[in-house]
Amino acid sequence: MEVLQYAAMFTTAAAFAAWVYLLLGRGTAWSGGPTLEDGPGFSPGGEGWPNVSIVVPARNESGILPHTLPSLMCQDYAGDFTVYVVDDSSTDGTRDVALALAGNQ
Repeated sequence: MEVLQYAAMFTTAAAFAAWVYLLLGRGTAWSGGPTLEDGPGFSPGGEGWPNVSIVVPARNESGILPHTLPSLMCQDYAGDFTVYVVDDSSTDGTRDVALALAGNQ
């Protein structure tokens, strides 16, 4: 056999061994990572949930805000949350669209 054939066989065997290790030796190798358990006082729908602020940086986003802001403002969160849109000197009326969506205009 040629050197390239040995190299190809070695590479294939190494890749196969890596997959076997990941599947059998590390059964949760591709899990979503650690998850947080509910802490004391954090029952669904209960009190004690921290306040959350959602900050949306926007520059010339008047075309996309009608799609993104309503979904942010309708989040299902047990605690209080506030959505802030930070307009970075937009020239397309981003501020006016954000105010209209918030019902402040």
